[in-house]
Amino acid sequence: MAKNYFKSYIWLLETLQSRGHLTLRELQSLWLRSSVNDEQKELAPRTFSNHTKSIEDIFGIEIACDRRDNTYYIRNEDEIGGSDIRNWMLAALSLNSLLNESAGLKDRIIFENVPSSQKYMSTVIQAIRDGKVINVTYHSFRKQSPETVQCP
Repeated sequence: MAKNYFKSYIWLLETLQSRGHLTLRELQSLWLRSSVNDEQKELAPRTFSNHTKSIEDIFGIEIACDRRDNTYYIRNEDEIGGSDIRNWMLAALSLNSLLNESAGLKDRIIFENVPSSQKYMSTVIQAIRDGKVINVTYHSFRKQSPETVQCP
């Protein structure tokens, strides 16, 4: 259940970010055609209102209504880039949502599995919290030899 809500939140954010100001009726029409809407349910006004509140609570992104034309938009869109972690999370979730909506393309897009990204992330974050120095060795495709960088 929560997973479906989360997908709805991401869909709503992506839709408003890519299309700009939209009325509730336009959002409802787009929602009915969305592949994220597994059950083909309508987007009720109360559900929409609850989603906007949850989006603000979870992501800190405010969806507001312009009363001049009754359109909804992301009020603090310029602040979305404020947190690198939030940006990374939204980008990852948006990509996941986009790929799920484009299921017919799954055989044409191949992603490299980078297990170290998940394997070492918690260790790196803990080291940063503890103020420890991390030595990272990286071998670029463009250079002959690897180089080690010390991250304070």
